[in-house]
Amino acid sequence: ITSHFPAMERDGYTVVAGISLAKSDVVRLGRLANDHATPIFNYNGTTRYNDGRRLQWAIPETDVALPMLRRQLQAAVGSSWPAGATARDWVVLRSAPRCQAQHRHRDYDDAERRARVPMGAVVALQPGTKLDVWPGSHAPGVEPSGPPTSVAIPVGSALVFNGYLAHRGSAYTAANTRLHAYIDVPEVERRPDATHLC
Repeated sequence: ITSHFPAMERDGYTVVAGISLAKSDVVRLGRLANDHATPIFNYNGTTRYNDGRRLQWAIPETDVALPMLRRQLQAAVGSSWPAGATARDWVVLRSAPRCQAQHRHRDYDDAERRARVPMGAVVALQPGTKLDVWPGSHAPGVEPSGPPTSVAIPVGSALVFNGYLAHRGSAYTAANTRLHAYIDVPEVERRPDATHLC
């Protein structure tokens, strides 16, 4: 991926500032997620069961917060935003206390690489937000190994990462609520709810 963020090219991810929601929207989305979120994929190579402590609620496309979030995210990424890309399938992610880490995975199929690269984004709504990543694992032919790097995401910022970067949802000792979006490009198909373990 060609990027004005050296870390994005080298490591496959970077943290960008300038992503914020009005407090009323944060409270509203949190309440909706509290009422409607359901458990998602949350097992790993150590524990072969889903602890049910990682939950997700899909934000409707008509939600009033999404246009501003999309504008802020694209502005923050700047010239590194892939041509024709769209930030879509926004969700509220909620980890309950003692949420275990996910299995390492990629969001897009590594066998379907194209010239333009899709990305993902995690937006912090509260302190303590993080994501575990394997730096450099986005490069073609590079398989992740060793322990991950836990990247802290400050409130008002987003971690933007190459769609082929190996990562996992972090473990949380305390409750945490954040947002996630896929930054899709037209020529790369992403199957809904597909997770590519690696």
